[in-house]
Amino acid sequence: MWRGDGLAAFINGVAVLWYSASAASDPTVTLHMLVVRLVLSQLDFGSAVLVGIPVYLVRRLQSVLNASARLIYRLKRCDHITDALVSLHWLRVPEHIQYKVAVLTRLYTILHRESAIPWTTRSSG
Repeated sequence: MWRGDGLAAFINGVAVLWYSASAASDPTVTLHMLVVRLVLSQLDFGSAVLVGIPVYLVRRLQSVLNASARLIYRLKRCDHITDALVSLHWLRVPEHIQYKVAVLTRLYTILHRESAIPWTTRSSG
């Protein structure tokens, strides 16, 4: 699921985040930046492809998101995860997929309507 040349892209991403997060004194902010860069970006990248995947794969992806939120807030496995997801402003995986597809669909319709490009209808006189 990693883009680029795999391990090199991953190491480069971690290095960039390490240097940018070194000034942050709050480890929660640093962890949040790492998770957004490494986990959520990959989920965003493949959201359109994830439409219609089996439920067991959605559960596995949700498990990764839950583990990421637990890592950021240092929660135990028995702690409730909903409050952490809400405070991070993260959607659950099925809703995330639906949201991304809706955004892409809306963007496509806007870009491909002739009325969305008013400068092409101007007369040159």
